[in-house]
Amino acid sequence: MRPYLAVIADSFHEALVSRVLWILLGATTVFLLALLPLGVIEQAGGYLREADILNPGQLTAKIIAQSKLSEPTVGGRIWALLDDPTRRSLEAKADADAPEAARPLNLARALQGVVANREFYRVENWAKIKLPAAARALLAKGLENLPNDQVARFNRLALEAAFPIEIAPAPAKQVQLSYGRWELGLPLPVEPEQLFPAINQVVVWSLGTLLGVAGVFVAVLVTASMIPVTFEPGPVDLLLSKPISRGWLFLAKFVGGCAFIAINAAYLICGIWLVLGLRFGLWNGRLLWAIPLYLFLFAIYYGVSALAGIIWRNAIVSVVLAIVFWGVCWSLGTAVSLIDQFALTPRRMTTIVPAGDTLLGVSRGDVFRWSDEEHDWKKIFIGRDAQLPFPIPQRLAGPLYDAAGKRIFAFSTMRPGFGPLSSSNRLLVGKQSDGWRRDEGLALPSGAAALLGGRESEVLVAASQGIFRLEGDVAAKQADLNLLGFRLALPSKGARFANIGPKTQLRPLLSAAIDPQTGAIALFDGFKLVTYQRGDKGTYSQVGEQTFSSKQFGQAAVAGGEVLLALDDGRLHRYNDRLEPLDAVALPTDSLGESLAVPPDGRYLAIVFHNQTLWMYDVRERREAPLSPSGQGDISAVAFDGQKLLVVDRLTRVTEYDVERGELLRQWQTDMPAVEKFYRYVLHPLYTIFPKPGQLNDTVTYVLTPKDAPAGAVRLNDPENTRRNLDVWGPVWSNMAFLVVVLGVACVYIYRKDF
Repeated sequence: MRPYLAVIADSFHEALVSRVLWILLGATTVFLLALLPLGVIEQAGGYLREADILNPGQLTAKIIAQSKLSEPTVGGRIWALLDDPTRRSLEAKADADAPEAARPLNLARALQGVVANREFYRVENWAKIKLPAAARALLAKGLENLPNDQVARFNRLALEAAFPIEIAPAPAKQVQLSYGRWELGLPLPVEPEQLFPAINQVVVWSLGTLLGVAGVFVAVLVTASMIPVTFEPGPVDLLLSKPISRGWLFLAKFVGGCAFIAINAAYLICGIWLVLGLRFGLWNGRLLWAIPLYLFLFAIYYGVSALAGIIWRNAIVSVVLAIVFWGVCWSLGTAVSLIDQFALTPRRMTTIVPAGDTLLGVSRGDVFRWSDEEHDWKKIFIGRDAQLPFPIPQRLAGPLYDAAGKRIFAFSTMRPGFGPLSSSNRLLVGKQSDGWRRDEGLALPSGAAALLGGRESEVLVAASQGIFRLEGDVAAKQADLNLLGFRLALPSKGARFANIGPKTQLRPLLSAAIDPQTGAIALFDGFKLVTYQRGDKGTYSQVGEQTFSSKQFGQAAVAGGEVLLALDDGRLHRYNDRLEPLDAVALPTDSLGESLAVPPDGRYLAIVFHNQTLWMYDVRERREAPLSPSGQGDISAVAFDGQKLLVVDRLTRVTEYDVERGELLRQWQTDMPAVEKFYRYVLHPLYTIFPKPGQLNDTVTYVLTPKDAPAGAVRLNDPENTRRNLDVWGPVWSNMAFLVVVLGVACVYIYRKDF
């Protein structure tokens, strides 16, 4: 082994004497020194942002109403501290009775100025309000003795106590980014430990740019000449005159050539690790795993360069072929991504709804009905906005099928608008007798997030402010007013949404579910899980509440007297109807659950995960249901039609199963378009077997994120990440196989070549 170690050492020496190496090391040193002053300052949580005002319109109305009272009030104190332009702005918006989308945009900024005022709190204004324990503790110290951030914290707590429904609680601590003695921007409304996800994401992006792109190509340029020079006449004759193997000589030179990227990667990553530890207190040992991962990434490109160097013994050809190889990999990955995004994803059904004797499917806000005559999905639920030249796709809540009225209900969960001229969100109705044509009904309650089918054909709306029931004739409404091409919604007069539960104030809901047997409802907003029980008169009362210290991502279901919460921690959390914790169930994956379905008897729970796999849980037997549906890895929706299970895979194919027997009953399937055939049978197989160096950034992201990272940390199953079917270790194995083949071909060529 001594001769081969000498070759490796010689390659290290070549890297060390390279001017490019020392230039990069110098640039890296300057970069790390520039990062050293960056840090964070912990402050008391007193900053108020716009998202913390849960109901700006209601808060504005309360402040204005209290300001007109003769007795001292909190609203009156706020009003007294506001400047005249802000007062006029808030009064104008309140008097205009603008729709939900026209909320006052400057209210949070105005209130933050009030909260930062040391003269904000006066005892007489809070005479009828009980301050929380944390505020009383600060008050006991004397506000005049507290620093500015503690005063702002006290004022924030006092403001929350006065308006608990309209203002969300603030974290006990928040962080302020700093650079040396300078503070950068506004305080971040997160606790110090919650800053980790953002920092981790910046680190991953920076490493991907500095090492994964620039570093790799610079390293290829510097090392491209090592292999051709070694096997030129003269040097190779001297080396082969010794009792050494040609193949091992090549591999030793290849390993030595990796010294360049190894030195740079180790220096940069270790430097960043020290900066994060010393300045932010984030001693993330996983960060050091990025060194071998990026070394492996370089080895893939360098393998192509080395093979070209053996064959043509020309450094320029080696660099060009390495760049061509990168271009082919990038083009193939881009083609797969573009076809999936623009040709396949728009057709992928994310919701399936049994509607009497037919099936309805939803894809990107469009609703389709299965046609037995044409053996295809036909678009329905078309409204007036279909006449626009560029209709904006909107995500639908629903549709919910009303068997008694043979109609469907839905509403858009993302209504684009332009200030006070935007239209309010309305219930969308389509009747079977009218060809399922979409019509707009009455305005929805504020914060509406989901449609639920209640008992006796009730139509319920789950919102952040509570539970509402549709009452009256939805067709009887005034026509919207057309003003310069914009529709202004007028109040409905034939129907209404009646509040049938206690008034609550949750953040925007992530999930809402109803028990098909008892009518119990669960609402989940990421920070809080709340359950409601149905009374004899059809009204609801709150029976349970479970709070979380940080935001959670997942979906909720209610079945068999239990509340089931599938989170991205790889467990199905079980609670009784009062949200007392029960034993959790391990899920087959830590991927986020996207949709949950429960049959009418509440026995089973079907979960479709973000990685497009389906898992069945027997609620009654408390075990996994013995059902193996086809299409695992490509499943996008699930629903129950009575006791039959409907599963959507391959974009639009629907398969019906008998869960009890585990049998396939029938399928609804259309002819595959040409672009999908090309993707499934040509492009995707080629992409599967071809190396994927670009996807190694996903592996780095996964490795750099600890399992116990705070909620919201960068994970491959993060709900904010729109990519699907991410395979963490697949790129490693495919790239490893490619590298072995390339190096093997080079060794065989060397053995057969007469130097």
